[in-house]
Amino acid sequence: MTGICNLLLLVAFGRTFLRVRVESFAPSPSALFQLQRAPNSLTRVQGEHGYCYMSRECMLWRQAFRPLLCPSTMTTKLDMSNTGEMYPATLQIVQYLETTLGLVSLLAIAITMGYVAHSVLVRNQRQSSTMSRSADGNTNFWYPNVEQDTAAREPLPEGDTGCPFFGNLDAFWGSRDFGTGDFYLRQSRRYENPKLWKYYFVGTPVVVMAGVKSITEMLQSEFEPNGVLAAGASSKKRLKESGDARMLGPESMIAEGNKQRHNQLRRLVGKALTPSAIAKSLPRLQNAAQEQVQGLLRQQTLDMNTAIPLEDYCTGFTLDVAWRQILGLDLTPDEIPTFRNAVLDWVTGQTSFQAVTGLGVEYTNGYKARILLEDRVRKRIRHLEANGPDGTSTLSAMVFAEDDFEDNKEEEDEMQYNGPTLPTTAAAPKKKKLTENEVVDNAMLLILAGSETAATTMTSALLCMALDPAIWKKLVEEQRQLELSYGADLSKEVLDKSKYLEAVVMETMRIRPAPTGLPRRAVATRIVDGKQIPKGWFYDWSILLTHLLDPVTYQEDGSHMDLCKGFQPERWENPETTPVEYMPLGAGPRFCLGATLAMTEMKVFLATFARQIDDYVLADASGVDNLRW
Repeated sequence: MTGICNLLLLVAFGRTFLRVRVESFAPSPSALFQLQRAPNSLTRVQGEHGYCYMSRECMLWRQAFRPLLCPSTMTTKLDMSNTGEMYPATLQIVQYLETTLGLVSLLAIAITMGYVAHSVLVRNQRQSSTMSRSADGNTNFWYPNVEQDTAAREPLPEGDTGCPFFGNLDAFWGSRDFGTGDFYLRQSRRYENPKLWKYYFVGTPVVVMAGVKSITEMLQSEFEPNGVLAAGASSKKRLKESGDARMLGPESMIAEGNKQRHNQLRRLVGKALTPSAIAKSLPRLQNAAQEQVQGLLRQQTLDMNTAIPLEDYCTGFTLDVAWRQILGLDLTPDEIPTFRNAVLDWVTGQTSFQAVTGLGVEYTNGYKARILLEDRVRKRIRHLEANGPDGTSTLSAMVFAEDDFEDNKEEEDEMQYNGPTLPTTAAAPKKKKLTENEVVDNAMLLILAGSETAATTMTSALLCMALDPAIWKKLVEEQRQLELSYGADLSKEVLDKSKYLEAVVMETMRIRPAPTGLPRRAVATRIVDGKQIPKGWFYDWSILLTHLLDPVTYQEDGSHMDLCKGFQPERWENPETTPVEYMPLGAGPRFCLGATLAMTEMKVFLATFARQIDDYVLADASGVDNLRW
């Protein structure tokens, strides 16, 4: 019955997601880029912002729900043509689907609400003696689990809980400017921008938190007895039974809930991501960037009117980094498209209905793609074990990384995890290495975490610089001067001297960060800024709101987060204007371990782009206000 109601809820939301999809792909003024290839060859690149700069969260949600809403034969009709026009027949199909799904939605909501109400009544009867109570001593019937801790005198954070039983269903309704992050901005403005407020979503009370200090303190408490627990981090046994485990892998750092074991995994994987290790990878990164830029220019040389979405080249670069640098594979030209499609299928499959519920995961394209990728990784591991390290790839460094237990004796004594029992005799090995499964799962995690975020940031940077040609010109001048002084190779020394390039990347991550990080669950009631967060509630720590409310950059009209008015890399060149509320890569014990690699690959791509392109402008400036994020 629970599965049926979940399916009905999914259908109920179908009309909303279908509308988001259609509006997102609605015709909008195409932005024409004019790029002048050094020294004088003129070429034209057209980018369709309705597609290229779509919020990746929305893209993932569309991928998750598309198989249930639209058969494969209909999906093609619902997509836009290359000219940005929508087929007339598509509009009729959309209207028909919306009408049908709208009627089904009412029935689905009615049946589901009845089932939820029945479940709550049964729970009240069976657990009335142990249930927590609301502030007035009565069980909260309409919003299960939203009860104050009566042992704490502090009030709950402000905020409404939305529709009874279901809560704030608009949490996934985005905008063309900020994607799904618009929910945080709307609600924050509604409450006059507090750093703590609550919402409710299908039985789960959530507290949104902003501010580097508060978020860092909360994240740092993860492995404390009365701290927080990362969503997804659990016991190996329970995790292996979930759909996420089969898609992501139970041996990855993100799934490890034991402090000592988690720290050990970070040390071992981190040995492959040190600054010196990343410096060795620079030739590979530069070759990958060079191939993407040359491919873009080569395609334009063949057809001056071909529309080229720049996001494809940014994504193509990060996927090339995945197989060249992270995995160290030697793919043939015919194998590269297969690898890229497998990664994209696997990434989008993380949010599929089957992955979330664990029902039929093994039949999804995402799971099949995971198997294909895992097979390639395992073959590469065996090759490395037989032939020794390759000296450059991240995978090779992970395979041969060793952890010295003598330096961590206390952690070793306390360590408990599901794995082989370590010898306790005098001859016990003093070094610990990653198992094959740990190498596979953490290599896949690096691909998942790095490919989408880096591609999004680079695409956003190119858009912002196209909107302000002066910024692009300044970046080009810096890179051309460095090229004259140090040659064509992008060494660590050159990247360290690329101060304005770094400012561009930092500013891009400030103005368009990921809306939020991985949620945490309160193990015990906590008091934050005079408000109580009861046990069992979730922390939704918002990177976007943290950047929005930074006192150094804050503007009342919100212009400091506007693409045209707020994108100012120069702010990072002056200590007085440098943001203080800034955390695009997270904080705490789960801070992005691949931050150095991510920053390096973004710098390499943008530097290569700037060295190849002289002029980079939007031809239709009047269409700026119609850009869809």
